[in-house]
Order: sequence, then C-alpha cells, then structure tokens
Amino acid sequence: MRKKYPTDLSEREWSLIEKHFRVSYKKGGRPLKHGKREVLSAIFYVLRTGCQWRYLPHDFPPWKTVYEQFRRWKKQGIFEKMNYDVTKYSRSKMGRNEEASACIVDSQSVKTTEKGGLKVMMEGKKVKGRKRHIITDTQGFVLGCYVGAANENDRDGVKIVLDNMRKKHTNVRKMWADMGYQGKDLKDHIKGEYNIDIEIVKRPPCRFWVHQDTPPELLPKVEPGFKVQPRRWVVERTFAWINRNRRLSKEYDLLITSTESFIYLAMSKVMLQREYS
Repeated sequence: MRKKYPTDLSEREWSLIEKHFRVSYKKGGRPLKHGKREVLSAIFYVLRTGCQWRYLPHDFPPWKTVYEQFRRWKKQGIFEKMNYDVTKYSRSKMGRNEEASACIVDSQSVKTTEKGGLKVMMEGKKVKGRKRHIITDTQGFVLGCYVGAANENDRDGVKIVLDNMRKKHTNVRKMWADMGYQGKDLKDHIKGEYNIDIEIVKRPPCRFWVHQDTPPELLPKVEPGFKVQPRRWVVERTFAWINRNRRLSKEYDLLITSTESFIYLAMSKVMLQREYS
C-alpha cells in the first residue's frame, strides 16, 4: 500500500465517477493488472504537477500503462462525459437546474514548447502557440471547449465549441461574450443555428473626446482603477482554475485533443473537491 498523494481520488470522489470507467476496451487480451482508480489518480498527478509521463513516481502503475489508458479513455470521450455528469450533479447540489440555460464564452492564448504539433503566431499578442476556447455556465463550470491555432478568430472558435456541445446542452438560450465576438453576422448565425441570443459585454470607455468649452458638470465621469466586467469575470476565473494545473500552464502536448481532455479533467477535479459534492 503506497502513501497517498494530494491528487489521489478519495472514496467519495471515486464513487461519483466510477460508472464512467466500467467500460470494456476490446475483446481478448489479458485482464487489467492495475486498478482503474489507481490509473486515474496517476493521470491527475500528471495534470497537477506537470511531469512527463515517463517521470511518474514508481509507486504508480508503469507510465506506459497509464498513458495507454489515458489514450483509450480520451478516444472514447470518457473525460468529457465525466465532466458533463459531474457538472449536472454539482449544479443540482447548488440548488440550480441540472441543465444550464445561460453561458459565457472566452478564449485564452497559450504558449507552446519546442515540441511539434499545431502552433502559430498570434499577431496581436505576439504569442506563438494555441488558443483555448471555452464555454462555461454562470457558475464557471465548463460546458464545452476547443483548442485551435493562436491566430484563429474568436468568432470561428465559438462555432466549433457550440457544435461540440450541441447535443449535450440543449437548454442554453443566452450567451455573454466580450467584444471579440461582436458582429451582426455572428449574432444571426448563433441565433439561427443554435437558438442562442448572444450579448456583448462592453468595457466602460477610458477616453472621451469633448469640446474644450464643455462645462465641467457635463463632462463624463470616469472611475479610476480596475473594474470587474459583469458576467465575463466568471469565465476568467475558470481559466484561473485551469491554470493551477502545471500541465496546462503551457501547451506541452502534441495533440490538441489531449489538452481538451486535460481541461475536462481539471474542471471535474475542481467540482469533485467541492464540499457540496
């Protein structure tokens, strides 16, 4: 019996997600030598610490076994399904409807390493890497995500995320977004294709052009300092939750599907650790 790591799944957490891992991979072959809970705990260790697969501590199952199971579960969409069910459970425990009716969308540019894979230069932010597009509910729980090139337009990315979550989250009717998603064409497309109304949350203006003879009492008032934007702070907090995991601090993985799986795993772990779970 090995000593526990902070990333290990507790009995309560495992009981909530165990059903997703009762799957048969293929006919034939020898039975599994290591328990699925132990393998999943090793995956959470990689996610949280950011270590390479082959640097897993020796008291976990062999790294090749853990990585192969991760690949199989990823291909089967297990992590996305797990996140979906844990989200519904967490919302119900908070006294909300299981299915979200409103959401917030945003993107985040992330640098890549010298490893290969999809990566390009984003001109505006001078970031060579990828862009993560996520949609959350009003509590900050991830409803869908998509990882693409850093120079990919936000308006194109949100369409892909909505396509990915179309079959699961059918009750969403309202979306908040920043000014990167403005435009009548996008608004009409989202309304016609997904029956969702998108509202742009605009930042308060920081500069005003006024005539030099304007009386002081008619000048617009500008409050100094940082101001939290309504609704948008929720998705920004979700990015902060995700980035606590060192594996997601950069784009270390060759495949974008691996990053998407780690995002679902990160959010599932956040919800599982809540007291209301």
